[in-house]
Amino acid sequence: LIPAWLIKFIAAAAFMYFAITSLIKDDEEEDAKEKGHFKFAPLTVFCTFFVAELGDKTQLTAMTFGANEGLSNAVIVWLACSLGLFLADIIGMLIGYLLKSKTPDGFLNTLAFFIFAIFGIFTLYQAMNLLTPEKQNLSLFVTASVSVIFVIACIIVFIKQHKNKGSADALPYLLKMSIRAEGLRKRGPCQLHCRCT
Repeated sequence: LIPAWLIKFIAAAAFMYFAITSLIKDDEEEDAKEKGHFKFAPLTVFCTFFVAELGDKTQLTAMTFGANEGLSNAVIVWLACSLGLFLADIIGMLIGYLLKSKTPDGFLNTLAFFIFAIFGIFTLYQAMNLLTPEKQNLSLFVTASVSVIFVIACIIVFIKQHKNKGSADALPYLLKMSIRAEGLRKRGPCQLHCRCT
């Protein structure tokens, strides 16, 4: 069996990765959304749910039902657990859709960043406690060190993203102003009897 601390480390790394990627919004992603394609959405959702459910209460509950009902009812237990998770996910997706339509752009990405970051750091702390249960100070030190590195990486990604976004937004604006100025220059004096030349 896979040790619980390893599962927690993988989950912490996944949460932190998803936190950083929620800060990144590139032109390819926007173009893909306009075309109706999502580059890695199915893989991201699958990995997130798979890692999050390992060792979770719902998996333990499914194991308990499976043990109580026996192998003869394994398919029924599996279908019931899958249907319950499916319905809970649909409710979550509907709430997410409603929130997306009612909130300003970027709000849900920011919220997702904080949720993933908090879960990542907390899961890392849990993993360290499972790995070294007798050394609480070591767990805190490693968690704090990784958190500082994570925050620095997020700040770098955020600054790079906004630096690139600023130059990308400025280009169409400058192009429009240049075309407008060229049009006024070619047209000559204003036809509305004003004194501009």
